[in-house]
Order: sequence, then C-alpha cells, then structure tokens
Amino acid sequence: MERLALQQSMPDQDIASTLSRISTLYEELGNMPKALAYAQQGYLEAKKRKDPFRIAMSNQNIGIIYSAIGDHEMAIQYFRTGLQIFQANQYYDPAVRIWLHMVIRLRTLGRYQEALLEAKAALKLAETKAKAYEYNAVLSLAKCYIALGDYVIAERYCLRLLPLYPELSEGKAETLQALGDVYFGKKQWAKSEFYSKASFSLREKIGNQPHLQREVLQQLYRIDSARGNYQSAFSYYQMYTAMNDSLLNAEKNKQIAFMQVQFDTEKKEQDIRLLRQDQAISRGRFQLTIGGAILLMLLLGLTYNRYRLKQRSNLQLETKQLLIDQKNQSLQQLLEEREWMLKEIHHRVKNNLQVISSMLNAQFNFLQDPSALAAIRESQNRVQVMALIHQKLYQSDNLAQIGMQEYIHEIVDYLIESFDRFDTVRAQVSIADVHFDVSLATPLGLIINEALTNSLKYAFPHNRRGEVAIQLRQIDEQTYQLTIRDDGVGLPDGFDASRSKTLGMTMIRGLSKQIKGKLDITQCNGVEISLQFTVVKKKVRTGSLTAKAEG
Repeated sequence: MERLALQQSMPDQDIASTLSRISTLYEELGNMPKALAYAQQGYLEAKKRKDPFRIAMSNQNIGIIYSAIGDHEMAIQYFRTGLQIFQANQYYDPAVRIWLHMVIRLRTLGRYQEALLEAKAALKLAETKAKAYEYNAVLSLAKCYIALGDYVIAERYCLRLLPLYPELSEGKAETLQALGDVYFGKKQWAKSEFYSKASFSLREKIGNQPHLQREVLQQLYRIDSARGNYQSAFSYYQMYTAMNDSLLNAEKNKQIAFMQVQFDTEKKEQDIRLLRQDQAISRGRFQLTIGGAILLMLLLGLTYNRYRLKQRSNLQLETKQLLIDQKNQSLQQLLEEREWMLKEIHHRVKNNLQVISSMLNAQFNFLQDPSALAAIRESQNRVQVMALIHQKLYQSDNLAQIGMQEYIHEIVDYLIESFDRFDTVRAQVSIADVHFDVSLATPLGLIINEALTNSLKYAFPHNRRGEVAIQLRQIDEQTYQLTIRDDGVGLPDGFDASRSKTLGMTMIRGLSKQIKGKLDITQCNGVEISLQFTVVKKKVRTGSLTAKAEG
C-alpha cells in the first residue's frame, strides 16, 4: 500500500503490477471482493498504458479469482481473453500457462472433450515455442484422458513424463498421483496403491501441500474400499477427514488474521483523525483565549458553570452511545457466527452424503446382479437429491429456503444423465419462480426423483424415444400443483398404484402424505402423477418480534 501511494504521487508510474500484488495478497487472505476490485483496477491501469502483457496478466488474475469463488464459466472467459492477447503479442510461455489454467476449469465443469482439445492445442504450442511448459502440457493432456476414461493413452503419457521430472518436484508428485488414478481406472489396485503412496511420500518431503495430500488420502481410501480392505480404508478416511478439518481451520485462521489487520488499520486511522481534531480544537481555543481574554474574565463564572454542565451531559450521552454500539456489535457478531455455523453444518452434511454416495459407488466394482446395481444407483440418486439441498443452502445467502427452479432443473438433468438418456428422452420443465422451506423442498425433490426414475426405467423400453414433462405451478396464494408426466408405454394391466408395495410408489405415497398433499396417478397416453399441496405460513419468533415465513 505504501508503494502504491508513492507511485500514485508521481507522474507516469506503472502501478498495474503493484495492484496485481495487492490483489494476490487479498486472495491469500480470503477477501475475494477486495482481491477482485484490485485486479480489475490493475486491468484498467494496464489498459490505460496500452500494455498488452499486463492486460493479459490482469485477465489471468481475474480469472483465477472467479475460479476461487466457484464461477468457473466466468473464469474461462477471462482466460480465453488473456490467451488471445498473449498469442497475438508472441508471449508464448505465459500463453501456455494460462491455457492450462483454462483446461483445469473445463475439467472441473465436466467438459472433458473440450478440455482435451484445448490441452492438445496447448501442447502443440509448448512443443514448438514454449519448451519450459511442455511437461506441464503433457501432464494436463494425460489428466484429460483419465477424466474421459481412456487409461491406456493416459498411462503412456504419464510413463513418458515420469523420468523427466526432478526427484523433488511438484511435477513428479502430480505424475505419480495421475498414474495412481490410471491404474485405479484399470482396476489394478496394487499399482494404483504403489503410485498413490509414492505421490503422498514425495509431497511430504516437498512440504506445505496438505490440500494435495488430502486428495491422495481420498484415493487410497477408495482403493482399499474397492479391494475390500475396509479397516485400512477407514483409517485412510479418518486421516483424510482430519486433514480436511485442519485445512478448514487454517482457512478460518487466515480470515481471522485478515480481520485483525483490518481492525488495526481502521483503529490507527481513527486515532490519527482524533489527533488532528484535537490539534484543530486546541488551536481554536488558543486564538479565542487571546482575542477575548477581557470578556472571558467578566463572564468566567457563568461560562465555567455552563461548561461543566455541558461536559457532564456529553459524558452521559457518550456513555449511552458506547453501550448501544457495544450491544449492536455483539448482536452483529452473534448473527454472523450463527450464519457461519449453519453454512458449516450444511457443508458437512453435504460432504457426508457425498461420502455415502462414494461408498455406494465403490460397490459397483464387485456386483454383477443387475437388480443390485440398479438398487445402488437409485440409492445414489436419492442421496444426490438430498445433497443438492445442502449444497444450495451452503452456497446461498438464504439459509432457510431453496429456489425450486434451479433445484428441480438440476434433479432432472442429473437423472437423465445418470440413466444415459439424453439422446432418447426429451425433458419439458416448467417451474414457477418460488422458494420453499427445506422441510418442503426435500420431499418434493424425492417425489420427483422416484417418479422420474420410474419413467426412465420402464416407460421407454429398448431405448424408445419419448418425452417427460415436469411442471410446478401456483394455483392460488398458498396452493401449488406438481405434475410429472410421460408419453411412454403406461402402467401394466391390472397395476393399482394405490396398493403397490414397490419402494418407489411407497415413497411417493408416504412423502405426499407427509406434506399433506393430494396425490392422483392416472394413465392416458402414458402416466401422469399429480400432487396438489398447500404451503402453510408459519410464524418465526425472534425475541419480541414475530414475522411470517413460507413453510
């Protein structure tokens, strides 16, 4: 900050790099709004000076910040812009570096084919004009093939790289971990364990890489689960959980350190302001004393008396104001701690549900019975529906209610992808823009899961093409209707939905009863499930204030 102030006080100074450093420091402290603000200010300064290198670097920094807050789509846009500028001005090394940043975010979004094409293009540039980044580009390409399940090609690239890295290097540790992923995909458990442990050991020697060691512990847990070594798998899982909690605590300590620095800075500025005010008041009093000495002597008694009364009154007012400020600060702190705790609870519940899903997934490698495999997949889908709720609450500022539009769209997309029916089944989704309480959103999500699962399993046999429609509409102020319909083969002859004892139909009836909804299942050119329910307004009480919230 002192360097920035000096540069701003002098003409024609290149302050873009200083702004970039400040942005990086705020990012390390976890203050993403300020990190983004200084990165954008650096971009404007670089653009003002028409410096293409700094403009491209600013785009890279902004992209990294957007990625850190989870907006990978926006990050990719900035990476593409920076890449174009680097290439146009023949900055080949940073061009490959920003290209590989973009490949990582494409893989994070599940756009594996697009990531593969970008990784190949980056490798081609590295091989010809940016040799320093050739190894990184080859490793990035190998990870794309791993994500696509092409383990033979991925293995070839990794084995080619392995002897080229120095023994104590992050590149070698990443390559070893990638080989562990390759052999896990090929179900060669012993090799996967060997390379994963080698990666973990190397990262211990390098040091200061707990987030990467955490990933390897998770992989070792998956390997032992697949091999049936459940005691060892549980040990790795405990180590993984301990390291994960340690990283969370480190992140909290970083935020606390930032808040302390911010508090000290503000206190220092306030002390300076008060000192200047005292100096100004002292000068005014001195001048007034010299100019009106005779008048003050005549009115000394009266003035002194009024001065004492005023001082006493000011002291009382300041004391009351201080008490009010302290109470407000305490209330604000309690509110922030409560919101943080709720977010942490939702985050941990979501993580635990994902662990359950991973354990179910591990069983796929050992089951051959189609019925058992289908039962596990349906259980995973139910867990995913509940995990979505807690993920959205953790990411949202509203910790009480779920936006049904986005939630139902994600359930439908997830199920169609899970059954691999994107090419044969078209979904028509029409959802009112409403927010429901968790106690209502969860059963509605499970009902949609069960109904849509039945349609995808039975309504369109032999990959027959068809359509499913999901609609949530508001009938009146408190009444809503959920409709799930398909144009498939319909229910079997003699099938009575009200008496069926299948798990799916039992759950649909039970959940409908739980929310006191009116369930109707009809058959006409397919199957239609209609559920009409009422959203009850319930009172939420906080101290002496009472407010209504949607239930």
